[in-house]
Amino acid sequence: MEELLERVAGGDRSAFELLYREFFGLVFHTVFTVVQDHAQSEEVAQETFLELWSTAARFNGAQGTAARWVTMIARRRAVDRVRAAQAARERDTLIARQALIPTDPDPSELVLGGVEVRQIRDALAQLTPEQRALLTQAYVDGVHYREIAASLGIPLNTVKSRVRLAATKLRGLISSERRRPEMPAKVRNAIATAVRAGPVGAAAAARPGRPPPAARTGCAG
Repeated sequence: MEELLERVAGGDRSAFELLYREFFGLVFHTVFTVVQDHAQSEEVAQETFLELWSTAARFNGAQGTAARWVTMIARRRAVDRVRAAQAARERDTLIARQALIPTDPDPSELVLGGVEVRQIRDALAQLTPEQRALLTQAYVDGVHYREIAASLGIPLNTVKSRVRLAATKLRGLISSERRRPEMPAKVRNAIATAVRAGPVGAAAAARPGRPPPAARTGCAG
């Protein structure tokens, strides 16, 4: 195995394919032990092999076997994925609670991580009733996914998928709101005045202190 890593470090693709076949079972088992999700474990396993391809030259046989080194990388990747998922759940919970609990927030709480509570609630209104209900149960009421699945009569994985989809959609809507800055009232009023005045009035408004062309022509006659 150590020889395979040396060949991979030299850019040998056939050696990498052999390494993949030899180590995939070990890598997947290591990742699944931490992540506890089949689909995500496959993703993390693929990420592990991509890292092995780019960092094989760092392997040092004096510090341990190839299997131990590969396992260490796989475990680190798995732990990173779990931590990222936990952070995302905590963020989703915080956002959902701010959006779903009908309270009058303290002024210091009107902005959540750079996102106004109003933006969160506007985004929430664009979700389907089912998505809002799922987020309420999962993030506000703290109902376990298994209980939600039992009450709805659907598989546990379906509940997890729907909650994740609703949370992802909510984050996307909030991001979209943040990318559309609100036009200042002063600018809106200026545009409205120009539109009501028509082309001539707009031209005059653009040159303060000078009468519109029609007025100057009338004076000359």
